[in-house]
Amino acid sequence: AIMDWRGQGGSYRPLVNPRKAYVTDFSEYDRDLECFMREVVLPDCPPPYFALAHSMGGHILLRHAGEPSSWFERMVISAPMLAFHASKVGAHPALVRSYARFGTALGFRRFYVRGGSDDSGDPTEFENNPLTSDRDRFARNRALVDAAPHLLVGSPTIGWLNAALRSIRMLNDPSYARAVTVPLLIFVAGNDTIVDSRAIEDFAARLKIGAHVTLPHAKHEILQETDHIRGHFWA
Repeated sequence: AIMDWRGQGGSYRPLVNPRKAYVTDFSEYDRDLECFMREVVLPDCPPPYFALAHSMGGHILLRHAGEPSSWFERMVISAPMLAFHASKVGAHPALVRSYARFGTALGFRRFYVRGGSDDSGDPTEFENNPLTSDRDRFARNRALVDAAPHLLVGSPTIGWLNAALRSIRMLNDPSYARAVTVPLLIFVAGNDTIVDSRAIEDFAARLKIGAHVTLPHAKHEILQETDHIRGHFWA
């Protein structure tokens, strides 16, 4: 069973402008996961349950992994969003947090972040793209964008950024990883310029049960990488 989170893919878009990525708090994603499990997975899929998620989805799974009880016996998480790569932030993290917090408090939560727009920012040229080093899979993604542009999401809103930073801070508290009881296997993309690989490795090092694997030549979209890199992942 597979799902798109609210505001992404074919799922519900909360604002009039469907390109705007927006939540008030990441607990809304927690509720999406609970609804998906109770309404779709538990009635129709026999246990045991294993979870696989990527990037922001991996972040949301890690939020669930800290709960006292879980549906999942194992989790595999690819390049989770535990911090944004420095190239994506463009300013000191403390300044970004203040910008998001005060922008939200002043009523700009549904506005795009500074410089943001309806443009998804997805690369149109294969050379130097930050997502995959596989030319064929890159071309497949571009063909999907051309065929179904309604699936795209634009820039983050200030409200989404504020919610994301609050959740990131919670997960990066040293006590959080130590309390996780679901066995985790976390994959790190060595050439990731979307999320911060060091933050993922630091989180994994604090786990009492779990491990991480760094794929040195992988870009952010590990599961859309070359067959060689994907082969290491599946192995």
